[in-house]
Amino acid sequence: MSNSDVLRAGYSPMISSDALVIGISMRRIQASGYIDPREAMSTDWFRCVQDLFPQAVILPIPNIKECVSALLARVNFNGMILSNGNDIGSEPERDETERIILNHCLEHEIPLIGVCRGFHFILNEFGVPLCEKVEGHVNEQHQVSLVDNFFQKQELASHKSVNSFHRQGVLLESLKGPLKPLAKSSDGLLEGFYHQSKPLIAIQWHVERPHQDEDFSKTLLKDLFLKGCFWNKKEK
Repeated sequence: MSNSDVLRAGYSPMISSDALVIGISMRRIQASGYIDPREAMSTDWFRCVQDLFPQAVILPIPNIKECVSALLARVNFNGMILSNGNDIGSEPERDETERIILNHCLEHEIPLIGVCRGFHFILNEFGVPLCEKVEGHVNEQHQVSLVDNFFQKQELASHKSVNSFHRQGVLLESLKGPLKPLAKSSDGLLEGFYHQSKPLIAIQWHVERPHQDEDFSKTLLKDLFLKGCFWNKKEK
């Protein structure tokens, strides 16, 4: 019996009622010397989430359509992370998995954060075009400007120092619809955004990797998962 068969047959993980259940998407890789594809995720994610949420149960999400649909139907997730790795379109199974996750989270208002690739994926799903071959944003530390009044007032600052590991980007003026800018780089690239009415944030930098203002990044993640759409004043 396959994993998806087990899930469809009625199995669900034994999870404590007071646990914070957080799902994390995985990258698709090809292991040297093997013909079968593998799923992978940086251990930094486990350390980051466990440090912020000691009570968390972390569930890596496989890039198998049937499995992710069964998990979402049977597990009450408190938060979801669309993680890094794989360019958009390079792994169709991952694209489909994250599309299911994104739509489920938007429909059920489950807090969702997109990081690096996750940032790009959400923008792509909302019809925002990506810029290819961005220069000076790989393995760098740089300043970003907070461009939203709410986040400026909350942080009592207008700039943050973050890491950077991306070759694709999005121009700030390309953002549209319900997605609102949170941060930008000095060369005019969008570095962070949020949904105006749903508990969704995405950042270009890596919250799970070291950077100067990582307390700011981790606070974003913590507030999102514990408070939901905290930037929307209509939310209580």
